[in-house]
Amino acid sequence: MRWRGVPLTCEATRVRVAELDGMFLEVETAVADEREPPAALAAVRAAPAGPGVPEADPAAELYAEAVAANRERSPRR
Repeated sequence: MRWRGVPLTCEATRVRVAELDGMFLEVETAVADEREPPAALAAVRAAPAGPGVPEADPAAELYAEAVAANRERSPRR
């Protein structure tokens, strides 16, 4: 999925993370210099919610961090 938010273009990819038993919507955009992150973050946060994505679900953490935290809580034997 791709859309244009003024003045940035965002891309979203659905990612299934089996270890967390869930689907994630990864939203990304690029910045040209160090002054753009606030606008980029606003564009990403304004990502259109897709079907099955509850409004209260957005998370700032990376799913890789969630996997690591899950592994710390449930070490494999």
